[in-house]
Amino acid sequence: MKRAYQRDILKEKSLECHRLAGALRMKEHALANSINAVFFADAKGMVFEVNPAFLKLWGYDDRHEVLGCGVERFFLLKGGFAQWRGRVGEKGGDREMTAVKKNGTVFPVKAAISLFEPAGRRGLGVMGACVALTEKSRSEEFKRQSLKLLALGHLSAGLAHELRNPLAVISSCAQFSIENLTIERPLAENLQVIYRNSQKASRLIEELLSFAKPSNLDWKRLSLNAILGHVVKMARLEASQGSIQTCLKADPNLPRIVGDREKLEQVFLNITLNAFQAVSTHGRVTLTTRHVKKAEMVEVNIIDNGPGIPEEYREQVFDPFFTTKDNGTGLGLSISHAIIKQHGGQIRITGGRRNGTDMSILLPIASRNGDGPDGDWEAG
Repeated sequence: MKRAYQRDILKEKSLECHRLAGALRMKEHALANSINAVFFADAKGMVFEVNPAFLKLWGYDDRHEVLGCGVERFFLLKGGFAQWRGRVGEKGGDREMTAVKKNGTVFPVKAAISLFEPAGRRGLGVMGACVALTEKSRSEEFKRQSLKLLALGHLSAGLAHELRNPLAVISSCAQFSIENLTIERPLAENLQVIYRNSQKASRLIEELLSFAKPSNLDWKRLSLNAILGHVVKMARLEASQGSIQTCLKADPNLPRIVGDREKLEQVFLNITLNAFQAVSTHGRVTLTTRHVKKAEMVEVNIIDNGPGIPEEYREQVFDPFFTTKDNGTGLGLSISHAIIKQHGGQIRITGGRRNGTDMSILLPIASRNGDGPDGDWEAG
């Protein structure tokens, strides 16, 4: 009786082992033939497994070139692996990331990232499944955006012709009355309101035109540190009524870029002022620069300690007319996005819902011919 019972137990265990082995072979087959590029890394960020799709997408011939390397070799991770894993959190999620091929070129990917407990390893590791955001998907997005721009262009042209001249008359008459007439205080205050709002309407028309018909860029070799130093000065004037701390942490060896100074100042000032509006009167806004050597790019981060942007809004913040502000036009970030794209760069939002917002802007560095370190900048 006892032996029969032991035989049944052994038979059951044997069947269970066969089932587990079969399931493992199925998983290995699925992983090997998956069109998604999959990687596994331990708690220290060391990659210990990848599938063939990962090797192909990143341009490697042999998995042994990859195994044992840090995740930071394959992705641009702000703050290093530990901080990035902390931002992933237990729930994980989909995100757009900047990946780095074997030859150093960067490319965008959509990655589903999650934490897991690797067998035989201590701590929580990271598992990711990635797909490249191809030129086709980019062109489809560009086509979708172009249709919006086309409709907006017709609207803007009509607005410019129909509203520009009347607004100019209203604004100039109000300004003339304020400066040249002796009038009672209530009337003077009403004229100030008329003047300010006519100016605001004029700026809105200019924003519409800028977004619908991007102007040609005035390409010059530029110091990003100098541009940001000037932006910080202007932003501090805006914050003079409160106690917002503004800090510029610039890399003194930052390479120069080629771009349009006026347009880039517009981008960085707009994002910085958005950060001011997001924080309290005693908040903090930090601007940083760094050289991302393996990508041949420079990165600007504009970081605030405000309430952050909800995950469900992050896909929409660069869309025209999307705004969460009562008095916003929804065009500032749309214009900024278009300008950065014109410069061959990338702009994205990071930072958790409760950890403020980190706006990251990547721009390609200038040609190395005659290019030197960016040491002679003014921070203000």
